[in-house]
Amino acid sequence: MEFPATKKDRIQNLLNQPNNLIWPIQIACAQKLAAFFILDKKFARECIMPLFHDESTQHQTWAAFLAFPRITSSFSEKDVSGLLEDQIAEARNLCEYKDQGLRNNYWDVLFNFMNMPPNTSNAYDAVLKKVLYNSGFSTLSEIAKFLPYWCRQQNDEQIDIAWKNWLKTYITNRFQGIPRDLDSEEQKALICLIPSLRGHISEALEILSTTDNTDIDFSQDHYPVPEGYDEKEQQQLLLFYQWQVKHQTGECDSTLLRWWLHRILRNLTNEYPDLDLTALRETMQDQFGFTGIAGID
Repeated sequence: MEFPATKKDRIQNLLNQPNNLIWPIQIACAQKLAAFFILDKKFARECIMPLFHDESTQHQTWAAFLAFPRITSSFSEKDVSGLLEDQIAEARNLCEYKDQGLRNNYWDVLFNFMNMPPNTSNAYDAVLKKVLYNSGFSTLSEIAKFLPYWCRQQNDEQIDIAWKNWLKTYITNRFQGIPRDLDSEEQKALICLIPSLRGHISEALEILSTTDNTDIDFSQDHYPVPEGYDEKEQQQLLLFYQWQVKHQTGECDSTLLRWWLHRILRNLTNEYPDLDLTALRETMQDQFGFTGIAGID
């Protein structure tokens, strides 16, 4: 399918307007990138893609695209690679994204691009290093906090691709202090990502076993229990919560601690009623002398 020549000419003429007039057209074209690719790939590559790349239009174009991002399977591997490189460059301007929704969309689009097949070379594990460098390493905690949300939106296949191609490497590097030491906020966020890793929870726990972990206060966290896990994944999920309870500091508000333990048991029971929680209850009892709220648990 192709645009009629007359419509393409009109769009090209609009894009050739002076800089003070091009901005509204640029917004419209950026937000309709996926539609252009579906309708006419050649036109999209020749006329729309340069807006994401040219230094004079790059930041405005990405800001417009990220307001309502849409990725399509019409993108080729080369298209994704080009957009990914441009998005890495745009990381220099992340400090200008004051709206958290735009920043979240930036990470969502980046991770989706990194996860798009046929990436089998493990080359994308360097992408986040470049983004961190371009953003002055100011986004480490932000990445860690967004990853659990992103992982919860992915199916088994997508989690497998991410874990193999970049996520395992990234988590391992961060817990080894590469490219710089992680603070307590980032550490806790990365740990709370682990339940969303489906069949890779045990591998992630092995990564934690090789690091020096101090006690952490999880009692005010409200991350949901992942849904739809099979029996094997449920057992791995149980191992994570046992690990988390063992590493929960006792130096916190006892009421918050009791409610936190109660939420874990309640949410696991609601989501997986056939899952045996005996071992988890015993871990709670051994660690704190109680398993939640008296008279409820």
